Order: sequence, then C-alpha cells, then structure tokens
Amino acid sequence: MGLVQEKEKVEQTLKELWDVLKSNNVGLSESLIDSEGYPRSDIDVYQVRHARHQIKYKKNPFIFTEEFSKSDTPASQVCFSICNSRI
Repeated sequence: MGLVQEKEKVEQTLKELWDVLKSNNVGLSESLIDSEGYPRSDIDVYQVRHARHQIKYKKNPFIFTEEFSKSDTPASQVCFSICNSRI
C-alpha cells in the first residue's frame, strides 16, 4: 500500500472514530462518570473510551512513525528517517 493510501486510510479511521464521539455527544475530555461516580448511562462508555484511545494513538506522530518504520516500502523508510531527524 502506498503512502497516500495509508494516509487516507488513517484519515478515514479518524473520521469514523470522531463520528463515534459525536454520536455520543462527547469529545476527548468530557467526564465518563456522573456526579455520583457511576458510569454515565446516556453514553456507551466502552465505545467512547475505545474511540478516544484510538484517536490519541493515531494522532501521536511518534507512534505513527514507529508503525511506518515496520513497513518495507521505501517511502515509509524515508518518512521514518525524516521524522526521526526532527526528534
């Protein structure tokens, strides 16, 4: 898979994850528990936690470049080299 296709795949996944948060009317920082300390009943807590984790994971450039470094494509090796030179 080429670099452009890989980027589009990640962008599509991020869009789907944001849709999960939007459908539950939450973002990345709203509390998942109510005032009594119980999980909120108006949201799917598991889905929201999973979506939040995946969004943070996929938006982390260090992790993203680590995944690219495992690829055998020359473009990913160049990207990994460039990203590592900035760290």
